[in-house]
Amino acid sequence: MIGDGNVDAIPAYALTELVGEKFRAILQQPIRNRIRRQDSLDIYLLLHRPELHSTVAKIQVLQILKIKCESRNTLASRESMRDIEVRRCSQKEYPKLADEIDFELPDFDMVFDAVTHYYESLPW
Repeated sequence: MIGDGNVDAIPAYALTELVGEKFRAILQQPIRNRIRRQDSLDIYLLLHRPELHSTVAKIQVLQILKIKCESRNTLASRESMRDIEVRRCSQKEYPKLADEIDFELPDFDMVFDAVTHYYESLPW
């Protein structure tokens, strides 16, 4: 998704599934010992879409997240994004994205904090 510049091509119903799946991938990083440097940025960019901020969309994101996490034995709670290992894994290779995108890479702390804020705003 990064750098394609065509976020508008994603249908609204798939948008919530995409965000839910990306949150699941972020939370699962420490468990799988896998780095997903792009997922926080992808969610951050998607959060500019107003339709993700509706109550219905947030309910859908949370439902999808819970289903995806349960099927992969991953814990998802309101506090999960505050896990220091989740943040560390997300930040580890984040600077490498600068070579993969065609815009200035936003500050990691700003991106991750915005993504965490949205995550915590889901109707837990």
